[in-house]
Amino acid sequence: IGWPGCRPTPSRWTTQSSAACCCRPMPSSPRSARPWCGCASSCWPPPTATTAPAPTPNPYGWRLCVDSDGGTVTERMPGDSVVTFNVSPTNVPASAVDAAIADVRERYSPWGINVTGGSCPQDNRSFTIYLTPTPAPEQAIVGAGKTGYAYIGGWGLLDPSGTNLGYVFTNLASSQYLGVLITHEAGHGAGLYHPGSPERNIMYDPAPWLGWSDAQSAFLTTKFLTPPPN
Repeated sequence: IGWPGCRPTPSRWTTQSSAACCCRPMPSSPRSARPWCGCASSCWPPPTATTAPAPTPNPYGWRLCVDSDGGTVTERMPGDSVVTFNVSPTNVPASAVDAAIADVRERYSPWGINVTGGSCPQDNRSFTIYLTPTPAPEQAIVGAGKTGYAYIGGWGLLDPSGTNLGYVFTNLASSQYLGVLITHEAGHGAGLYHPGSPERNIMYDPAPWLGWSDAQSAFLTTKFLTPPPN
């Protein structure tokens, strides 16, 4: 039921108890003023959204490690060949690494992911992002100028040896953006792709003011509430 002057465009109408309402602010006085919209008394105030109780975060112990120390890495390359090489330590200060880890922990906090420094074991619930200048084997894969890469879906593989890892190349990335770049590459590890260009979010453009889209959040909720394969 609309008050006089109410324009029932789809974005302004809601339904409650089988009564259609046009819920937009109505002036408190004078009563005779023409409001934008109004509602029948049975529909006022407009219904509010309710949020389901959050599930227990991270019941299966998913974890993300951020390694800045380097070391020996075994990696499965395109074509399924396996190489072992040394990853150089990062060239950014420890304080910047600590700040990046705190940022990543906050961005994955809806799922309670355990985000720590150092490298994770190569098991079916862990993923490691290495902060390092571009290692030689990766130059042939990603090409010049890329700030990082990761195996899509490598986080949680039954046999993750050589695929549960990714990189942020600190010789090409500004230290102030490390957190979002790590978040982006770990998102690939969880199984997320780059979305189409109209959908700007952290998987499309890892800028500090962008976050997860609703679809990505739903995907990650399913991902981290599913037990890893045994």
